[in-house]
Amino acid sequence: MRLSELVSNLTPSEFAQIALILFLAVFVAVAWRALGKGARSASERWASLPLCDDTTQDPQASKRNV
Repeated sequence: MRLSELVSNLTPSEFAQIALILFLAVFVAVAWRALGKGARSASERWASLPLCDDTTQDPQASKRNV
């Protein structure tokens, strides 16, 4: 049986159920990644990125290197 035949036999309610299952799977994966082990240290590191001055460069220095 081809994929087009399978899809043509699905009803709109079955499409909604498949979409809900896919959404829940992605939601659980994102929540697991955000709340799992090591997420706190990674999020603290990411939160301090805008305040980090290690990578600031002089705008004139980049023009001199060109």
